[in-house]
Amino acid sequence: MDYAAFCAACGLRRGDADSFEEFACVGGIPKYREFVEAGQDAVVLAESLDFDDAPYMEQEPQRLLRDEGVIGLNAVAVLEAVGRGAERPSEIASRLGTAQTNLSRLLPQLLDATILGV
Repeated sequence: MDYAAFCAACGLRRGDADSFEEFACVGGIPKYREFVEAGQDAVVLAESLDFDDAPYMEQEPQRLLRDEGVIGLNAVAVLEAVGRGAERPSEIASRLGTAQTNLSRLLPQLLDATILGV
């Protein structure tokens, strides 16, 4: 869900720094707002969603990939490499210790699902 739709669905004011922080912390998914206390700052919100005893977003990367139909055992590893700064396919492959050709099916899937951007 984009930022404008998120604000409309949650009754938040667009352009407000707090609403954008909340949008970013819950990945644009209004349902996740139900799992945290209202009025928490962004750091507390992120910590409670991602790192508490029963984090709600712990399996989010796997769920997202499954929902988008992205297949391949290296999908999460590719996303982790990109998140750690790898930008080119050769860089990603190097960080994963694999040949770039092993990513030839996976990278287009991630791009088509708009999980990765150009």
